[in-house]
Amino acid sequence: VSEAIYLDDPDKNGVELYWDRPRELWPRTANGEIAMVTQQLDFPGLMATLSE
Repeated sequence: VSEAIYLDDPDKNGVELYWDRPRELWPRTANGEIAMVTQQLDFPGLMATLSE
């Protein structure tokens, strides 16, 4: 239901970039339950949204 990216700054402090998805974008199973998943970041897709 959310997306997060975890990074370290140059001083090795942890930084979390976090976004709550709108409810209508939550991944669901076939029976309608929330599907919690961990997926690899689509970096090219993310960067492509910058030009939209």
